[in-house]
Parts: sequence; C-alpha cells; structure tokens
Amino acid sequence: MRKFLFIILLIPFLAFAKQETVLININGMTCQFCVVGLRKTISKVSGVKSVQVSLKLRKARVLMESNQKADISAIEKAIRQAGYTPGKHRIIHSR
Repeated sequence: MRKFLFIILLIPFLAFAKQETVLININGMTCQFCVVGLRKTISKVSGVKSVQVSLKLRKARVLMESNQKADISAIEKAIRQAGYTPGKHRIIHSR
C-alpha cells in the first residue's frame, strides 16, 4: 500500500521534471525544404523530444526528453550531416 501511495504522490512531480531546450543558430538554410529536412534529421538524435526550425530566424529549437541532458555535439553533427553549419547555441532549462 505504501508503494502505491508513494507512486501516486510522485506523479505530479514527474510531470514538472526539468527539461532542456537548446536554441541553435543554423547557417545555410534557403527554403522550406531545408526546414523540413533539418527537422527530420535533428529529431533522430537520441533524447530529442521535439524540434522546431525557423527559416526566418535561422534557428532550431530542440526540446530534450525530461530525463536527457542535451548532447550539443550530437545535435551539431546531425546539422552538419544535413548539409548546414551550426552556429552559437544556448541551453534553456524549462519548467
């Protein structure tokens, strides 16, 4: 019974676990096909929960799984493999 109660009480805290969001500049994008291809490539990196890519801002916003730390080198490698150049990045802790 205690284990069950502990799990029930722990669920709200898990919902508010810290997540990392990486904002990374990307050079070389020219069209919406670039955006779609880059989003697919970055989303394949281990631990990535979601990706948003902006052609206008020339940035990608990568949300990591709540239990994963951002592996910047893996994200940058994926960007290079897609044919683009990663620029400066910033890690934001959300929640």
